[in-house]
Amino acid sequence: MYVQGPVLAHWLRFSSSFTSSATQQSVLGEKRTGSWLGGEFDGFVEREIERWHVPGLAVAVVDGERTFAKGYGLASISDNISVTPSTLFYTGSTTKAFTAAAMSLLVDNTSQQISWTTPLSSIIRDDFVLPDPYSTTHITIADALSHRTGMPRHDLSYGGGNATVRDVVRSLRYLPLTAEPRTEWQYCNMMYVAISHAIEVLTGEWLGDFLRTRIWEPLGMRNTFFDRDDALRYTDGRKDIVLAKGYFWNTTKYVEVPWQVFPSVSGAGCTISNVLDYTKWLRAMITRSGPISPAGHEALVASHSIPFPSEAPPFVGPITYGFGWELLVYRGHQIILHSGGVDGFGVLVAYVPRLGFGVVAMGNTGDTAGLAEQTVVFRLLDERLGTPEEERLDWDTMMRQALEYLKYLIATARYRLYPTIPSPPLPSTLQLSSYTGTYFHPAYHNITFKFNESQGRLFANVTDNTWTYDLDLEHISGDYFLGYLSRPAAAEGVLGAGKAEFLVGASGVVGRVGVQLEGQMGDELVWFDRLG
Repeated sequence: MYVQGPVLAHWLRFSSSFTSSATQQSVLGEKRTGSWLGGEFDGFVEREIERWHVPGLAVAVVDGERTFAKGYGLASISDNISVTPSTLFYTGSTTKAFTAAAMSLLVDNTSQQISWTTPLSSIIRDDFVLPDPYSTTHITIADALSHRTGMPRHDLSYGGGNATVRDVVRSLRYLPLTAEPRTEWQYCNMMYVAISHAIEVLTGEWLGDFLRTRIWEPLGMRNTFFDRDDALRYTDGRKDIVLAKGYFWNTTKYVEVPWQVFPSVSGAGCTISNVLDYTKWLRAMITRSGPISPAGHEALVASHSIPFPSEAPPFVGPITYGFGWELLVYRGHQIILHSGGVDGFGVLVAYVPRLGFGVVAMGNTGDTAGLAEQTVVFRLLDERLGTPEEERLDWDTMMRQALEYLKYLIATARYRLYPTIPSPPLPSTLQLSSYTGTYFHPAYHNITFKFNESQGRLFANVTDNTWTYDLDLEHISGDYFLGYLSRPAAAEGVLGAGKAEFLVGASGVVGRVGVQLEGQMGDELVWFDRLG
């Protein structure tokens, strides 16, 4: 699916129905002298990637001064190229930690005269404008980095092949806020794009260059890139390192996903790297070493917002969010982690600061790689923490039940969203073919509805945005419809279902269409005006 937040968020809302003794304090496993990878673990990984339909997975472990890494499955099905620790993957939202670290370097630089509490509008004044004047002038760097701005995702709105970082930031003025500043945690990729724009304005550099010279090169991360073409130039003609091909599973076979170029995503999620480079990043985070300052490290992993204030087993206490990192307590130990995903790729990074232990897994499907990585990473964490086998959570079952619940919500959407449909339903004001045409929203851009005569339905294929999607409309009653939103690369294809409504003017011509495209907006629709 579109650039994701933490994989944990997909199932945490359902986890309150599970109980587990895994919330207890762990008795630490014995310090391992051999490799964390190999033997029974290899069989476990192979079963997981088969279960979740992931062609290939790379896994690496940091254990003190030692590093272990291994590849499983295929980086390219058509070319029969195996995954190795050097294989490159898109790393999605794990980019956010780099972006936050880059900002920490600027906060440390006294000549920049900025702090975490500096309003973003004071840096990118003409571009950073929100619908609410108070939010515009008071949202700070820290607010944007910790997802507490009041702006929800609106992921389906932005981008397209020619969109720039500045274009995305300037579109925020047209997008509804759904909370007051600093009152709720709402994951928002676009705010990290705004941070990226601010960094580029402050430094006069492309963010990719700044990250390379100030963070990646000092850490020896020479296989990490901010642009697809840079990665392909680096791998051209080489056999020791390739960029994995991305895939999704269409219930019967793997379908290849084209490598994406999305400059408008920027610091929200466009890094390409491998598990070997990420172990260098993990070690810097674990040891709190340079190039990030001690104050910078402290800020990155402090609890700035609270995504889940209630206890969610198997974790103890609230789950909090720093700057590009989640923080949680598992079996008496703080774990710091973040996931990431774009079409065809998924990543999960986690570490236990107190134990000097970290894990990274990268796979080449979108949502389903994230599901496999969840089980693989926590298998290694449980091994390190010494969790008894009988006390380990069945992550596969939990996530499968979460997906089944999502299917249930979609299957029952008609009755939940429209509980009072008249019988028989009212006919539409006009023939359904009269609702076809192109409609425009200043942030969500164009949506063009066509009529499928054989199915008697309106549908739209939105291909110009960064995250493409299909919308299939089922007529409910009058000018009210149920919209099924789908993306092939999503774990189950269909992302969700929501309301849609057409407005017919006094002239008998359709003037507007409203669609539920942002879940945090509740019953409020995103309205598009008809063109022509």
